[in-house]
Amino acid sequence: MVPFSPPPPLSSPLLYSTPANPPSRAPAAKSRKPPPPQSPPHSPLLTNSFPSYPKHVWSPSGGWYSQPKNWKANTAIMATVIAGIVAIAWKTSADREFRYRMPDEGRFFPSRNWSKQIREFEGGRG
Repeated sequence: MVPFSPPPPLSSPLLYSTPANPPSRAPAAKSRKPPPPQSPPHSPLLTNSFPSYPKHVWSPSGGWYSQPKNWKANTAIMATVIAGIVAIAWKTSADREFRYRMPDEGRFFPSRNWSKQIREFEGGRG
């Protein structure tokens, strides 16, 4: 059985050695023409130009970079619809709620405000 030996330390010359004869680096010849200008990145956050996209693509949301003129009205309509659905679900849940054990008096219990069974129970007590 071979005894365990720890790895060499990070400062070991085996890990960070350089070749005995490094390749020579000749200075690059100077070019007569300046390098071409680099094109800006195609990011809508950094430039005002958008990258090309297929014009035949259609989607219900309007495709790439859509910004309908009536977006505020559409958002208000959808917020109202969602709030209405939540209100109906809340009311249905509160009407169907049934408790076998009533909450203790004086204890914070949020559904005390909307549960019909708890309101009737507390109304009969007081």
